Amino acid sequence: MKRLISICLITLLTGAFNLNVYAQSPSQSNMSLDALLKQVREGRIKENKQNTQREQEFKRDQARQQQMLDEAKRERAALEARSAEMEKQFDENELAIADLSDQLTKRLGSLKELFGVLQQAAGDARGEFDNSLTNIQYPDRGKFLTALAEKMGSTSKLASLEEIERLWYELQREMVESGKVVKFRGKVVEPGGDEVEKDIIRVGVFDIVSDGKYLKYDPDTGKVSQLLRQPQDRYVESAARLTKAGSGLVNFGLDPTRGQLLGLLV
Repeated sequence: MKRLISICLITLLTGAFNLNVYAQSPSQSNMSLDALLKQVREGRIKENKQNTQREQEFKRDQARQQQMLDEAKRERAALEARSAEMEKQFDENELAIADLSDQLTKRLGSLKELFGVLQQAAGDARGEFDNSLTNIQYPDRGKFLTALAEKMGSTSKLASLEEIERLWYELQREMVESGKVVKFRGKVVEPGGDEVEKDIIRVGVFDIVSDGKYLKYDPDTGKVSQLLRQPQDRYVESAARLTKAGSGLVNFGLDPTRGQLLGLLV
């Protein structure tokens, strides 16, 4: 039975194959094969052309990369040579600087002691002036004194005659101003927080008043403000008399500690 079924299937498949094969004419079959052959030939030609183009581009890229690599190598060699030259020059300059420094030290002689004194004097004056009431009128002294102290601490810079004379002048001016009672315009921070320009009276380097009220100076901020709590009436009255006076002698409640007693009093 199985053998009979197999024979029938073979017969049916053979008939179907014959039908498919003879469904086309011989001329049509030849045309299809020729077209297929032509497509295969054109595809291979196109593929070969693309492969050739890719190969040429790869060779061009390879040549360009090799050129860039050669340029990088030449640049590295030039930089290495430059580095060696600069290192040699640096060593020579160090020796020359050391030799010149020794010559400068020998030629300066006792002047180095003078520069040391100038450096110390400028530094001490800067600290004193920053906390002085005169700094309200002359705030630019600190920059000069700091620059002079730094210059005198350097081993390659010398003070000019003008700088030495100005240091002497600033020290002399501070001594003169410490004995003066002067009036000038300045900004005062009132208890409410408003900053108002007023007439300020400075009594030496001890006290400052305005409108019959005692003021205080903050060296950290450089601002002048009115004391929130004023001292006893007799001191406030003396400040008021000083504010109104134009000349002559006036009794005034002076704080010889430059504000410390006044701070304890309030």
